[in-house]
Amino acid sequence: MMISVSDAGNFLAEYTAWLWGCGATCIRIEKNVERISHTFGMETEVTVMPRHVQLAVRRENSGRMVVFVRKTMRCGINFSINTGLSRLSWEIADRKIGFDEARKRFNRIVS
Repeated sequence: MMISVSDAGNFLAEYTAWLWGCGATCIRIEKNVERISHTFGMETEVTVMPRHVQLAVRRENSGRMVVFVRKTMRCGINFSINTGLSRLSWEIADRKIGFDEARKRFNRIVS
């Protein structure tokens, strides 16, 4: 099943906003998002600002980028969420779970 740029972008933007909000470093965010996006067949450019994240997403080898902006989640430093989201990126990259399951696990991690 091919994931749309819109679905992938919305998921990755929420993922990025939570990682930044729970205290992940910028390099951790870039690596995790890149790991996931390549698995989805996408390329991403991440911009982290103090209160927002911006994510530009496109299908690999495509010129058209779609930009997603999310407000940073304010949950404070939370290594449990940080670790859970990082682990999720590996489960997606290793193709242990699909997109729908990834969204379910993401919602469990951040709830």
